[in-house]
Amino acid sequence: DLSLKPAPADNPVVPQLLSVESGVSIFHRQDDLFKQPKAQVTFYIYSPYFHQDVSSYLKTALWSNCVEEALQDYAYDAQIAGMGYSIQLSGGCLKMALSGFNDKLHVLLEAVTDKMVSMTSVPEHIFGIILDTFGDDLRNQAYHSQPISQAQMRFQDLLNRGSSFP
Repeated sequence: DLSLKPAPADNPVVPQLLSVESGVSIFHRQDDLFKQPKAQVTFYIYSPYFHQDVSSYLKTALWSNCVEEALQDYAYDAQIAGMGYSIQLSGGCLKMALSGFNDKLHVLLEAVTDKMVSMTSVPEHIFGIILDTFGDDLRNQAYHSQPISQAQMRFQDLLNRGSSFP
């Protein structure tokens, strides 16, 4: 039954933790504003390889960007349908976040994970796009970012020290 149940009278402002089992935390809050059956799922994938050294870090960052680029056609259709996803290297792990209507979220999850598993090599045209974008981002951070942005990045580095490379 995918119908929405009436929101409780004392609906909390923030999602409430329902359970924590085997590294899985489940939060819930009924949408009382838009009344849409939507969900957001985030997976944190940990591996010592991601932050083993600079080369591994860059390979993982480039690979995750290449997976997103390879899924652009699919992602566009998903976005039109009110769904979305992201894959990014963050804080010592690979973070995969999905959001959208809960009855179709498994379809998006399957498409993204299938691409992640099947993408053992990156097509040259996708790699070229990602390499150009990655280089532009690095140059912009080095030469054009505001001091507050640099301070925030450094603060995040200090918070994550010990959980990721370097």
